[in-house]
Amino acid sequence: MKSVKSMAIMLLITVMILTGGYGPAFAGNTHDDVYENEADKNTEMSAEDIKGEDIEAFVAAAEEIQEIRADYAEKIRGAQNSDYKDLRKEAVGKMVEAIEDQGIDEKTYRGIAYHVKEDKELLSKIY
Repeated sequence: MKSVKSMAIMLLITVMILTGGYGPAFAGNTHDDVYENEADKNTEMSAEDIKGEDIEAFVAAAEEIQEIRADYAEKIRGAQNSDYKDLRKEAVGKMVEAIEDQGIDEKTYRGIAYHVKEDKELLSKIY
């Protein structure tokens, strides 16, 4: 079980790094949501605020979000105008739903994602 979490988090971090570079290509520069950027550097939460159950919910949601992003990436990249907006809105909706299904909200998810990227001690709790 621990190795599955490790692989999921490594995948998450890799995707976050990659989508950080490609996010604007998918989303444009006018959005700041979970599709464009899973981590929120402006979070009010601290790493100490993150509990074990939050980490478990985060990992489960991150896995689902990566699947949703993979399902929509090509469609969104190739879409034009209104199709682009509709597909992007649909993807964001599914991502937020996936997060909430795990018992946390988007703001909490994005705060945890930020701290996972920035705090090696928190990251070590996941491994």
